[in-house]
Amino acid sequence: MAPTRSVLFAALVGLTAGQYEGWEPGQISASMCYWEAPRAAVIRDTLWLDGGDLAWTQQLPNENQVSSLNNPFGLMLSFNFSNPFDLDTNLTKLIQTTSKAPGGSGPVGSYSPNRIDGALLHNDAEFYLYGGNLQRRTDASEAPDDSKVILWRLYDYGPEKGLFRNGSGQQTFPSNVTPLVTYGAGVSAPSENKAWYIGGMRSPVWGEIYRTSTNKSNVANMTSNSLITLDMSTQLSETFSNKTLEDVKSRANPSAVWVPVGKQGILVVVGGVTYPEFASSGLAQSTNPDLSAKESPEFTQKIDIYDIAADKWYQQETTGGPGAVTRGCAVLATAADRSSFNLYYYGGYPGISLSEGFSDAVWVLSMPSFQWIKLDDGKTLHARAGHQCVMPYPDQMLVIGGYAQTSGAGNRPCVQNFFHVFNVSSGEWQDSYSPSKWSNYTVPTAVQSKIGGNAQGSATATTPVESGWADPSLSAVFAAEYTTKINTWYPYTEAKETDRPIVDDPGNGNNNGSSGGTPKWVAPVLGVVLGLVFITGILVGFCLWRRRKVLRQGNGTATATDDNGSRIISWIRGQPSEPAKAPTVTTEETPSTLDMAEVRTPPPAPAASPAPAVAHEMADDHIAELPDTSPRAELHGVGLTPVEIINKHTHFGTGNASNPGTTHQSSYYASVSSNENASSLSRSSGVLGFQTRAQSPEPGPPSPPVTHSTPAGRHDSDVSGLSDNEARHLRHISQATISSASSGGEQEVPVAQQGARGVPATVPETPTPGIPETPTPGHPSPLSPPTGASDGEDYISARMLPVSPAGTGTLRRSMFHESEDDLGSKK
Repeated sequence: MAPTRSVLFAALVGLTAGQYEGWEPGQISASMCYWEAPRAAVIRDTLWLDGGDLAWTQQLPNENQVSSLNNPFGLMLSFNFSNPFDLDTNLTKLIQTTSKAPGGSGPVGSYSPNRIDGALLHNDAEFYLYGGNLQRRTDASEAPDDSKVILWRLYDYGPEKGLFRNGSGQQTFPSNVTPLVTYGAGVSAPSENKAWYIGGMRSPVWGEIYRTSTNKSNVANMTSNSLITLDMSTQLSETFSNKTLEDVKSRANPSAVWVPVGKQGILVVVGGVTYPEFASSGLAQSTNPDLSAKESPEFTQKIDIYDIAADKWYQQETTGGPGAVTRGCAVLATAADRSSFNLYYYGGYPGISLSEGFSDAVWVLSMPSFQWIKLDDGKTLHARAGHQCVMPYPDQMLVIGGYAQTSGAGNRPCVQNFFHVFNVSSGEWQDSYSPSKWSNYTVPTAVQSKIGGNAQGSATATTPVESGWADPSLSAVFAAEYTTKINTWYPYTEAKETDRPIVDDPGNGNNNGSSGGTPKWVAPVLGVVLGLVFITGILVGFCLWRRRKVLRQGNGTATATDDNGSRIISWIRGQPSEPAKAPTVTTEETPSTLDMAEVRTPPPAPAASPAPAVAHEMADDHIAELPDTSPRAELHGVGLTPVEIINKHTHFGTGNASNPGTTHQSSYYASVSSNENASSLSRSSGVLGFQTRAQSPEPGPPSPPVTHSTPAGRHDSDVSGLSDNEARHLRHISQATISSASSGGEQEVPVAQQGARGVPATVPETPTPGIPETPTPGHPSPLSPPTGASDGEDYISARMLPVSPAGTGTLRRSMFHESEDDLGSKK
């Protein structure tokens, strides 16, 4: 046998939170027994429940059942509509909890203590905890601050704001608004971002109110004639206002619904009583049952209607009705064509005594005909009062909690079917709820028989059946279409079975329950996250290793490819890839032809005193005769066609049919990469005709060194070492001229000034500027044009003239090449 309520509260004050924070040792199960006067709000897909007098039943191994009362930890409960259930489901597995305590855990104290009754005023993003009375006054904690209201924000809406954060907060009331009211009717219109609290009761001194108290000034025993309005149009700037109800009689625990007609909708208020037993400070009997029985039935016979846009109250008579009733619940279902608006009222009792009059019936008030139709009688076993009703789907009404009729002064029995679903279309109770099973609302057959039409609407009774309109302007309100969009958040995806919920504890993260622990979803989620991190690390490491390997293969530099690309572009454009340099004479191990050998620069000779001038001797190469019809001078690499550029400056150039053996040596590529200016030979000579390396004869043996002394800075040519065949060939050449790019123009060297064989005797010991490393094989350069009749210089002197800067003069590549061996510098 369960102990009395007072003993339970003193001895087991922590067991309410214990159902979620941790079960008692050896506990087998826990279930909700009854829940008197909770307050409810539907925020999108979730039902939020707060306050009320919630009792639990715990089953222990010794079969003892212990009920825990109140809610010392100030927990809010929530139920997501994606969870299916039936009559045998343990609801503790489906209900989640949220602490209102500062910091999110521990006793709530005076910050937001548990209140019975009141309302959650809400829109689709947030709710306010308004009104209600405390269980009893104790010295354990101070009274809460009645100048502030607790709010809970879940979603952001309206203009973007940087200060938004979800969770709890406080807001100060204006001076003419007080939360010290209870037993009123709370109603919200999310599409209008407004909510209201209508009537109710208060203490005689407008002070703090308690459910039980020996001090009559702390009990809500007087009606309140206030209409509290909450405007949530602007988030973070919500406002409360208070208006006096002059033409509306206040009462305890009426029910109200918002109906989408007119500009902003209307409020319809039904039921309520004037002298309820729950306002008698624990006496369980009305203080004035006769007067209550006389006055209270009027609240279902004449309905109070509030036009929000016009701020005007109407009173409309009805036909039939349940009589005096309080602490029931009401929801609204609208026909598809909006020809009828049907208010469903479930449960409740007359409010005279706890031991009589509890109802399980479902009534429908159809508007605008204002007829009451009894849709279901229900069963006495399931009768209840002090419960809540919400609409998860258009065709379903979900009933939560409440308390049952008692047989005397004993403890209250538990409510049957703590969560129960009624189908408002078929007019029948369901044994289960599934988020995947629903349909749009259709008008029940019993209602159609009274108002006409069909399941989709088409009602023929569009005015009050017997009395007509009490005020013609009310008819215009019902005739005006409501055009504001009403958001819907269904259907809901069915959730899989989950474990018993655990209270969030952001303070210390501890869960003291023996059945607590880490949720099952943590392991797979953590595994996936760690796996992705591991795979990502492997990929990054591989990419770094691959990059380092590529750099190592490129001789430790990442710019090799860029250098090659720059060189290729340089070849295509016909421009050097390196800054301009003074032309130098380079060496080549293998001469391009027999007739043209590279000039090699001998090592510096030791310093010596100047020697008398010696006649110049030409190296043992053939001499080309330059006619006086050389073409005009051209800048290096200018005026060439793309094909000539490729043939001249890239390794892609190919010889013609007569030049199949053309090759491209490294010295050749090096020669085109520098800014060269050199002399060129005329094509008129028959001695140095155009030929390829393949056509050139093999070079003969090197000439023996000169035996006589060589003046300082000079080298004697071994022309005397020529073979007879070569000597005869040279004697056929006469009056050869050399075209130079110097300012002196074309210079002729008389045969008389040449050596014995018509060649200069010596060459300079230092590299001569403007001489390229190796001429382009098989492609003699164009000749320089005549520059005037001026005294010429010898070949060597002309070669030693300063080279004009790039762009001011053009030096042509000379076809003369002198071998280092021929200069007497054999190694």
